[in-house]
Amino acid sequence: MSNQERQDQMFEFIESFNVSGLTRTAFCREHNINRPIFYYWFKRYKEHQLSSNGFLQIDATTLHTKELMLEIIFPNGVKIITNMSTSCSDLNRMVSCW
Repeated sequence: MSNQERQDQMFEFIESFNVSGLTRTAFCREHNINRPIFYYWFKRYKEHQLSSNGFLQIDATTLHTKELMLEIIFPNGVKIITNMSTSCSDLNRMVSCW
C-alpha cells in the first residue's frame, strides 16, 4: 500500500469517526485501530484540512467540556478568545476589525 493510499484510508476512518458520535477510544475499539496511530492520523487529518481551505470545521457535539472556548489567531499574531456562546453577529464584528 502506498503512502497516499494509507493516508486516504486513514482519513476515511477519521471522517467516519467525526460522524459516529463515539468517543475516540470507543471508535478505535470498535474498528480495531491502535489508539496512538489513530491520534497520529487525526492530527494529520486536521493539519490537512486546515492547509487545504484555511479553516477547520469543529463539531461541538463531540466535545465534552464544561466551558467551550473559541480561539482565533490571525497571521499577524492578533488573537481573539471568546466562549462558544458568542453570537455569530458579535463574532463577525470582532473578526471584521482585523
